[in-house]
Amino acid sequence: MEKMDWKVPFVWGCAFSLAAGAFGNYLANKKKIDFANDYPIVLETQEFMEEAGGPEIKASEKDQINAYLSLYGDKYTFAEDGENVDSEEFVTKLVNESPTAFGCGFTIEFHGEDQLFFDDIEPDMPAAKAGIQSGDQILTIDGETVSGYPSAKGLAGKEGETLTLTLARGGEQFDVSFDRVSDKSAAAGVFSEMYGDTLYIRYSSFLTGGIEEVKSLIETSDFDSLILDLRENSGGNTSMAVSLADLFVPSGEKVFLHANTGSTISLETVAEPLCTVPTVLLVNENTASAAEIFTALMKQYSDTTLVGTTTFGKGIYQEYGVLRGCSVRYTAGYYTVGDWKCYHGYGIEPDVEVKMETGLIGTELDSQLEKALEIIG
Repeated sequence: MEKMDWKVPFVWGCAFSLAAGAFGNYLANKKKIDFANDYPIVLETQEFMEEAGGPEIKASEKDQINAYLSLYGDKYTFAEDGENVDSEEFVTKLVNESPTAFGCGFTIEFHGEDQLFFDDIEPDMPAAKAGIQSGDQILTIDGETVSGYPSAKGLAGKEGETLTLTLARGGEQFDVSFDRVSDKSAAAGVFSEMYGDTLYIRYSSFLTGGIEEVKSLIETSDFDSLILDLRENSGGNTSMAVSLADLFVPSGEKVFLHANTGSTISLETVAEPLCTVPTVLLVNENTASAAEIFTALMKQYSDTTLVGTTTFGKGIYQEYGVLRGCSVRYTAGYYTVGDWKCYHGYGIEPDVEVKMETGLIGTELDSQLEKALEIIG
């Protein structure tokens, strides 16, 4: 009888180990089980396609990720391939939107990986004055042979540096050189003009900076009224919108970011306004996100009149993560500006509505700008 006593705890020990293992396995797979219970139609669809003899699934990892993300029903939540900094698209954009390209008056394009050409050449600017023409092929940049997309990065550079090129035109090769001239304002999407005593500033994006350029314009221009143009500005960085507002609204005005997790953080203006003149802010249906944050701050806390059409109405913000080499963008929460409620889905209405086709912006038929000038006097 004593020889059998060890079997009892051994059996209980085995049973406990098996139960613990089964429970651990359940916990490890609980999310998968819950997903199947919450979304049974997914499995039902799989069974339907298998029985119907549908095509074999050949989905990439990105497609699989997006298949799940689509369940959120949010157009701002999706996965895309990670950005390749040596790709044709990235390099072309990098060069064409550089201060050097704007300041020297040229854009480029590729015809195949190793064939780099000048595209547009602006008259009376350094590239044109050096004798460069649209369609010239670029063979070398500062002595380096063009061999692949990354080679074009050598066109960009610092103010004052000499750019030396070997070009081909009509079957003949020749060398040109000129000093780089930078236009940081244009590269940042900041354009200005004077209309009498009114300073007009167009601010194209809250992605490319430009705050220092706007500040410089305010400090160096002689004006008694201001028109800020945020039409077609699709937004960008939230903190940049608050920083730009620092130039126009009192310190302590806040933007609240309400995360999906329930937490709230605030960003606030920290400086006394540099510019307090009467201002007209031009907006339209494509003024969105960070541009709307700036609009809301200006409307609430400065002497500003809104002219144009109701803004886009994007009161949510996104963050980014990386999953299996894909860049996953997802909606992390919503924001409110000052005392206003979140305007997501309906936008900010102008004080003076002027409807106009976006293609007329900057032309002689720009009726929204005409109305702004009329209001400003």
